[in-house]
Amino acid sequence: MTNHYAGAVVTSYRPGEQATRSSEVNITYENESLTVFVDPYNGNMLGELNSNNRVMDLIEE
Repeated sequence: MTNHYAGAVVTSYRPGEQATRSSEVNITYENESLTVFVDPYNGNMLGELNSNNRVMDLIEE
C-alpha cells in the first residue's frame, strides 16, 4: 500500500470481520479521505473507495 499512497496519513484501521474478509485502512491522501481494502495475509491492496461515497455513510447522514 505504501507504494500507491506515499505520504498518506492512516486515520483508522478495521480488521476484517471474518478470516476471509479484507481489512479496511482509512487514509488521508492528497486532501482526500479514502478507504483502502487490504488482504490481511499478504498486504496486497484489493481496492479503494472515496470515503465520501460510502453507501452506509450516506444513509447515516
